[in-house]
Amino acid sequence: MEHVAFSVGNEGREIYWNAQAFGVLFYLLAAVAMAIFAYGVYRRWRMWVALGKPELRTDRISERIRSLFVNGLLQVKTFRDPYPGVMHGLIFFGFVVLFIGTALIAKETYITGPLFGWFFLRGNFYLLFSFLMDLFGWLF
Repeated sequence: MEHVAFSVGNEGREIYWNAQAFGVLFYLLAAVAMAIFAYGVYRRWRMWVALGKPELRTDRISERIRSLFVNGLLQVKTFRDPYPGVMHGLIFFGFVVLFIGTALIAKETYITGPLFGWFFLRGNFYLLFSFLMDLFGWLF
């Protein structure tokens, strides 16, 4: 990991603080955790398939896609009861934004930076990015 002096226009985030050597290990362990989670979801799905009745899921495609967007991504049903809905929304959207931020940092650190020399977490974009990560981390 290259060390760049702090200056205006080069506000880049120091990642992993004092443990840069463990950055790759972090992502490997995260991949293992996601694989374990995916296996658990797969086992649960097999149970649902075994217990459930066959259903035609290719009908009403536009209605199903709309339902996925409204209830899956926007979490509209959870906001019907305000207090738990807002709490759930803060956790859900905080997690989503922080996940996207982590993916952007990983992309710049391991892909676009070393391979192509493209660094996009700099200047005003970085300041906005850092503010949003701090804000959604606080909300989460």
